[in-house]
Amino acid sequence: MRLNEKRALKEKITTTMIDTLIATIPLIVVAFVVYGIFPILIILTSTVLAVLTEYIFGKFILKKDIETDFSTAVVGVLVGLSLAPFTPIYIAGLASIISVLFGQLCFGSVEKKIVNPIVIGKLAILLFFPSVLATGSAAWSNPDIVAPGFEGVGSILLANTGMIGGYSVIAIVVGSIYLMLRGRLSWEVPTGLFISIFVGYFVAAFMGIEIPLELGEIVFLGVFILTDLYSSPKYLFGKLFYGIMIGASMILFWKHGIQQEAPLYAILILNIFIRPINSVLKPNVYGDDKLGFAEITQGLGMAIAVIVLVFAFIFLHQFGLILYLFIIYLFFGIWKISTLK
Repeated sequence: MRLNEKRALKEKITTTMIDTLIATIPLIVVAFVVYGIFPILIILTSTVLAVLTEYIFGKFILKKDIETDFSTAVVGVLVGLSLAPFTPIYIAGLASIISVLFGQLCFGSVEKKIVNPIVIGKLAILLFFPSVLATGSAAWSNPDIVAPGFEGVGSILLANTGMIGGYSVIAIVVGSIYLMLRGRLSWEVPTGLFISIFVGYFVAAFMGIEIPLELGEIVFLGVFILTDLYSSPKYLFGKLFYGIMIGASMILFWKHGIQQEAPLYAILILNIFIRPINSVLKPNVYGDDKLGFAEITQGLGMAIAVIVLVFAFIFLHQFGLILYLFIIYLFFGIWKISTLK
């Protein structure tokens, strides 16, 4: 890559990350108003340790200073927002360190990563400390704080449940509008996710299958997590396919009793297919966003492969084997780190 191209890429990443940080401000304000200072401490701890991990990694592994582009700060903030409002501080810090180290830095640079860092950090906590974020645990409520909640349409304003970042759909929408105005958020991935989730939800309801749908969490996922620059597809149909398949995968996981881990597993599975998606579902040589028979056939093949992996993850989860798969990934990350200069 030429020097001018590297500079342009650096500027693009930096400005995008700064805009993402600004877009999270409404979510952070709502968290403070509702829950007080503790969620802010979670987010602050996660962010500081993310940046500190990057600095130490540069000094002692790469033997040089890493130029900041704010991508690591964004990871820290989003990890904090993806946790429960009363998650122990040390857990938030650990999730952030794992996210940055094994989701981003081990690949050498932000544009080379192949997995979503936030997913890696939160999944580590669910696997190694399952009781901390278990439903009904102290991480989700505090008897000294009575947070307001609303029913029906009012739940769009505030929903007294779920992760810090999913408490207010309105706050997420405000942040997403800012990102769209700044040209940082495209509609395809969130739209694909929302369509497949809600279609699947109503189909499941018709069949009598209970789906644990949290509106705030779904919208937060679609706006801030799935739209990561380098662990999501580049092109129109690829983005739609990505969002739709994540939603469909989540529905299947929910149907088999997998709840908190469902979006994490779905994202990691689709991360595996990012390169094939970019290769197959891309504009033709004339720049037109059209799909031919060959692209449609290959897309269906990828969809089938995704579903097969979903059922493989369901099997591994039911027998408690995901933990060992994740440990293998951590060893892979350590090996990647050892190869960096």
